[in-house]
Amino acid sequence: MSDMQESLQGSDIPSLQDFNLASGAYRMVLLGIDDVPCMVALQDRTGCENIVPRTIDYYYTHLFTGQCALGIRDSEGVLVAQGLIKCDGGGSLIQNVLVDPAHRGQKLSSRLITQWLELLKESGIGFAQARVRIDNHSSLHNFLACGMDITQTIPSPEDPRYMVHVLTKVVKDGFAPQ
Repeated sequence: MSDMQESLQGSDIPSLQDFNLASGAYRMVLLGIDDVPCMVALQDRTGCENIVPRTIDYYYTHLFTGQCALGIRDSEGVLVAQGLIKCDGGGSLIQNVLVDPAHRGQKLSSRLITQWLELLKESGIGFAQARVRIDNHSSLHNFLACGMDITQTIPSPEDPRYMVHVLTKVVKDGFAPQ
């Protein structure tokens, strides 16, 4: 189980909360096993042109092995944004950050990234990392706007046909990634 998962177990997660935008009310949530069908449905609605699509088994395995996922639900409880979080070796990777096309343009991705960074800081995790396809300008902008820096550009470890920017941010004072 990851440090972040352990610190979230049994807590009220005070930093996960409701927020309002001009377009409606939303709720930031920690996603669990029961949410997997909604996560797959959101992936299907968003299309997979900028991510490596995940299978339902991948989502279940991700959550069963103690990893996390953050989500944003609209006022009707529909999952409209999500990000899968892996924690290992003092760091954390966020992947498959998705926003429903009907809810884009409201900075939901930025809110999700900001919440992830805050949870890492609260959990004492040292650094955050993301990989973004070089042609996904919108996602790249969101990560850069949240204070992450491009540290390298490499072939995607998941699909080497695509180049990705690796973005990193130190979130724990005094931490030096190796």
